[in-house]
Amino acid sequence: MRQQREGLVPSDDTRRRTFGELMNLWQERYGLRSQTIKLSVEKHLRPTLGKLLLGGAAAALPALLNSKIGELSPSSLNHLRAYCHRLYAVASMRSVGWWMGPNPVNRLELPKFKEPKRKRPTVAAEDMPRVLAAVSPEWRPLFATAFFLGLRRGEFLALQKEDIDLRDWTITVRRSNDADVTKGGDDGTVPIPGPLRPYLDAAIKLSPSKWVFPAADGSQPVTRHPPMFARNAQRTPQSRDAPCRAVQSPLLEQQAPRSP
Repeated sequence: MRQQREGLVPSDDTRRRTFGELMNLWQERYGLRSQTIKLSVEKHLRPTLGKLLLGGAAAALPALLNSKIGELSPSSLNHLRAYCHRLYAVASMRSVGWWMGPNPVNRLELPKFKEPKRKRPTVAAEDMPRVLAAVSPEWRPLFATAFFLGLRRGEFLALQKEDIDLRDWTITVRRSNDADVTKGGDDGTVPIPGPLRPYLDAAIKLSPSKWVFPAADGSQPVTRHPPMFARNAQRTPQSRDAPCRAVQSPLLEQQAPRSP
């Protein structure tokens, strides 16, 4: 039939395509860069769905994934769901023509599995001395600055000596990474709490260049510094999206008065 040749209706051959054949087609055309997902689809999908025709596999998929609740995390189940959605999207391509209907892996037929929101761990004020004691001495000023001020990673790595006023004990944050502007687009001045002052004073004296926390050769450090940690580790939810001048860590608020 002309309609079958043009891919407008499925041919008898395409009606007999199995889910396993579709998995093979995807692998041949696109592959899976994630070895973890590749192993997961082979373990959890192919044994049950591989020999089923595409229509039967689509019907069986919701029950299969729901049966694995508890065995797999919601994130892993959503990865499998997304993989199946992509398979049927490829099958419905006109150049393939293995699937003629709407994608069966949709929010109505198979809603996403609800993933719990992860609360990022924070360091409490009373834990700070023990954390700094565990850090090697050459990195303590940098880590102490991150803990006390709650600056973005790019902001404290871009600090220059001229940004620190040792008379009034304030820091002006005016750049981020290699840009002469902060992420928020404006400068901000924050007070330096007493416990942080000796760390900053030591960092300035040890630095051979204009940078407060330079790389080994004295140049500006890059954001992929080896001991870096998540930029928001010490920031409060309220301060995470605040402009720089408003960012205050809990430690600073507890141990140092605000500038008027």
